[in-house]
Amino acid sequence: MKRLLLSILALFIFCITKGQNIKVVKNETSYSVYVKGENFDGVIFSEKYAVENLYELKGHKRFTPSIKEILSTEKLLASDLNSFKYCHDFVVANLSKYTRQYLGYINYRGEKMIYINAAWKPDLFHIRANRESPLKKKTWYNQIVLVEDGGHYFWNASLNLSQQKIITFTTNGA
Repeated sequence: MKRLLLSILALFIFCITKGQNIKVVKNETSYSVYVKGENFDGVIFSEKYAVENLYELKGHKRFTPSIKEILSTEKLLASDLNSFKYCHDFVVANLSKYTRQYLGYINYRGEKMIYINAAWKPDLFHIRANRESPLKKKTWYNQIVLVEDGGHYFWNASLNLSQQKIITFTTNGA
């Protein structure tokens, strides 16, 4: 665990010195790290996090995405998501208003992939109609939160880091 934290810290320092604007890197749990950049924020889940409810990752070897890989993922999202034929214009126009959960896995060809689970920040953490949101920050930082329905307010994607390509993008229902 210390090795993972030191690696993340080293990458954080590297990114700052190379002009990247990562503002926050914070350990949330022993298997999740919160990251905040200029136009994104999210939680990186380590390979040690047990994923039981994601079909996309079943049978795949996992890896812990580095800060550099997350920056590459975000750059790819920002540049290519609007050309992905199944993406809503709303998502592209409001990409920075989603918080993400990142999981790394290796596909059957041995290529590094990043799975992103995203939720609309205004709905995720705010109280509505004098009730707390069913999704709390603590839960979001601790476990993968799957939401059924919700339209373009909740989406997920798989990106191939080796090919620098978005492979899948889906919103959660209509």
